[in-house]
Amino acid sequence: MKNILSAILLFLVIETNYCNAQTINYEESLILAQEKSKSLSKILLIRIDSEFSNENLKKEISNPDIIKILNKDFINYRGNSSEIELSRYLRNFNISFFPCLLYFDVKGGLIFIDFGIYNQTNEFLETIKKVNVLNKEKSIIDYDDEYKAGKFDRYFLKNYIKKRMSLGITSNYFLIDKYIDFLEVPELSDYNEVLFILKAGPLAQGKAHRLISVNSKIIDSIYKTEPINVLKEIDETIITNTMNVAVKNKSFAWANAASNYTRLSWGKNYVQADLNATSKLISYYKAVKDTANFLRTASYFYDRYYLNISKDSADRRKIEDSKKINTSGIKGKMFFSYSNLPQPVAYELNNAAAYVIQTGTKNPFYISKALAWSKRALELQDVYGFYDTYAHLLYLSGYYKESEYNQQIAIDMAKKKKLPYEFLEKQLLKIKERTL
Repeated sequence: MKNILSAILLFLVIETNYCNAQTINYEESLILAQEKSKSLSKILLIRIDSEFSNENLKKEISNPDIIKILNKDFINYRGNSSEIELSRYLRNFNISFFPCLLYFDVKGGLIFIDFGIYNQTNEFLETIKKVNVLNKEKSIIDYDDEYKAGKFDRYFLKNYIKKRMSLGITSNYFLIDKYIDFLEVPELSDYNEVLFILKAGPLAQGKAHRLISVNSKIIDSIYKTEPINVLKEIDETIITNTMNVAVKNKSFAWANAASNYTRLSWGKNYVQADLNATSKLISYYKAVKDTANFLRTASYFYDRYYLNISKDSADRRKIEDSKKINTSGIKGKMFFSYSNLPQPVAYELNNAAAYVIQTGTKNPFYISKALAWSKRALELQDVYGFYDTYAHLLYLSGYYKESEYNQQIAIDMAKKKKLPYEFLEKQLLKIKERTL
């Protein structure tokens, strides 16, 4: 009898271990996962999926060797990019590829960012090895604490900035302004020092940027020597940082600096230079809710650069945009990027029209402009949300029956795609009751 019981218990243990090895053990909440990572001294792995990804990219890891390692040596949590707790990571680390894998040390400091579905098991195992090696390095949390305590010199700042950059943190402008204070004047003419400062993303026309720009020959040399992808990343980081500071401080001066830098970055391509420079100002007006300047600037901007783009040209622009995705180092992976969303021209027109509605303007001039943008967006891309925008603008223009008709199309399309449509129905009721 004892032998039978022992055999049954052994079978249950083996069966339980076998079942556990077949799936990754995910914690019920992010907070619980963080607490277990700290208490058990294990690396925390957070997988973030996008709601826009196809089913192939949402599939679970099935390789038993990887599952065994993740369950034994890691604390795991899986969530969606729409979750508030996880969206913070997407903003802080500039994440746009999915699925995204974030590895954190026991102190809560980011170790490594990875993304995509590996086609080869060995590649994932190599990544895990790399994470374990990086985990032995100084935590970003320790760097943060030392900096806050004022314990830094030029060497600490350089290593701190490099650490942040390696983790995809691009908002290093405040650190590079402190770093440059430690440099001697001759060092501002050193190629590698200036390149490091540029890569750190100084604010356009900020302290660091002004000081290194004194020696224009070094800047020219860098822009003639470095690969185009490096230069684009430098420009994008500088512009993004400057825009973020502009919005945070509601400073038109910084927004204008970002706009002017954008214009210069396009060289002699004057059309694209003006388009992108003006686009930065429009983004700023929207962010700080400067309705008057948004409406005034947008009214000619979208007419000039978007309204008359043909469908063929819009489709070509989508293809060109997709080629700009930096795919270096991601061979052998499947992934989704927000750059893969369809028809950017149509979305730009629809979003501009929708924002005019949000401003609450009753000015028929601006409403008619927005109506034209919305109509063109629908001609370029048949999207249920676009019909909702168009219906709202038709209502504001007094075309009530046409508004009802297009709102019903939006509802029917949403139902067909099995998307939420209750809000659209409420809007339709308001249109019929003339209370929208």
